Amino acid sequence: MSGFRESLLLKVSDLAEQLEEQLFQLYSLHNEQIQERLHELAEVMERVRQAEDELQQVCRTVEAAYKDLCLQPEAPPSPRGQRPESLKSEAPAAPRRTARPGA
Repeated sequence: MSGFRESLLLKVSDLAEQLEEQLFQLYSLHNEQIQERLHELAEVMERVRQAEDELQQVCRTVEAAYKDLCLQPEAPPSPRGQRPESLKSEAPAAPRRTARPGA
């Protein structure tokens, strides 16, 4: 009976060692995959940060342009049918054509 017990302990020990090796290999493989994905994530996060910076710059530019437009004095409204003084020296605009129905 003790021979059977020793044989069984040896097999269990051998199987446990094989299982440990397989788990270590899986852990190593998963660790590599996780490291690759973390690296990819870091690259994506950097691109997101750059896009945020660019968007922030665009927002500041639009805000500055809007403020400039709001600070410019408005031209007085011209009487109906008359051209503003700044445009009188230019050639008159060509009359607009309207499309006829069915044409």
